[in-house]
Amino acid sequence: MSNGTVRGNDGATTGRNIAVGAGASLSNAGTAQHGTINAAGVFASLGTLSTTNSTIRLVNGIGQPTGVTVAPAVVSVPRGGTRSFRATVTGIAVPQTVTWSIVESGVHAQTTIIDGVLSIAVEESLETFTVRATSTFNESVLYWDTSVTVLQEGLVLGTTLAEQLAWLRGNASRDGLYFVEINANEVITPTTANTGANQALPTGRTNLTIIFHGVGAMRTVTLSANGSHFWIPYGVTLILDENVTLQGRNNNTSHLVRVASGGTLRMNMGSRITGNQNVSGGGGVHINNGGVFVLDGGEISGNSTTGTGVADDGGGVHVESGGRFDMLSGTISGNAGQWGGGVHVSSNDTFRMSGGVIYGNETTVPMERRNTRRHSTTMWFSGASLSNMGGAANRGTFNAAGTFTSLAPLSRTDNTIRVVNGNLQ
Repeated sequence: MSNGTVRGNDGATTGRNIAVGAGASLSNAGTAQHGTINAAGVFASLGTLSTTNSTIRLVNGIGQPTGVTVAPAVVSVPRGGTRSFRATVTGIAVPQTVTWSIVESGVHAQTTIIDGVLSIAVEESLETFTVRATSTFNESVLYWDTSVTVLQEGLVLGTTLAEQLAWLRGNASRDGLYFVEINANEVITPTTANTGANQALPTGRTNLTIIFHGVGAMRTVTLSANGSHFWIPYGVTLILDENVTLQGRNNNTSHLVRVASGGTLRMNMGSRITGNQNVSGGGGVHINNGGVFVLDGGEISGNSTTGTGVADDGGGVHVESGGRFDMLSGTISGNAGQWGGGVHVSSNDTFRMSGGVIYGNETTVPMERRNTRRHSTTMWFSGASLSNMGGAANRGTFNAAGTFTSLAPLSRTDNTIRVVNGNLQ
């Protein structure tokens, strides 16, 4: 293919090509390439075209960008803080290079964005401004603006994560928003109880939000001994943001994060919970009755439970009776458990999925991505099916206010669950 357009199932509804599975615009089981054809009809390849649902638009063999997106689209950063952005130029076979800029002219001289990393000056006086990513292919048309809110306080003090956690326990107040910037790989003492000396996060607060962000590159947090990284208590929301990995242990005695009643865990794009081996109750995340977990772009991978009893379930995520798990996007892969290699949902729980992938154990799935089980892969509703145990697992959509509209139930399965905008793919 050298010129022309093959419509996919993106963009305007009128004129779409559609497919039941992948390949709305192109299904490639042979040789498909983009390039140029000279006057003698000789084709010079510039690259391969893969199976895709997206629109293919070529001019002289070169992909034509259709737009630019940036994640995150809206962000808050404290004075003196940093934030990483990720730009994607949409289209097939298109250059991904962008230029970064700040639209407003009144920002402080030390507030800069370089290669997608925004640094806010300590003396920054603007409360809001706009970061722009512009495609180098067409600078007059293709760009994306991201709104940045500058917080006047909230950056946690300390040179190590242990010092920052200690500062939070001693200084964080109710109704507060605090940013923890992790500048290197860290080793912390495990949490072994929801209260007391071994609790890493503040307790006795309400409406407290703590955001972890890795600066400059992926920052990995490991444990000095067996236990959990965090038990999230009542009134606390912990957000794992970009470039943060919680790394587990072989032969551990706990899941890596436990969300207690009234607590909330949120994982954003670029965060990972991985590599933990626990006996029971979830290898990666355990959600208590009344706890909430929101997965929005993060990754839960390579975790497992090793026991053989009824409680030895949910290699990736274990939702205890009365807990809630909302999956907006992200991936759950390579986990293993007695029941539910990827996700275990008990009775009286809520699991709502609007996007993302929970890999199954089909032979078409690469081995390292398969969630595996000794009884049931991907999901298992403890003791019985959804309809007669009172659990609620559904796919659907969330509106701007967070209200969920169910499109269909999700049933126990060994197969990969891939959802986009509430629809199975």
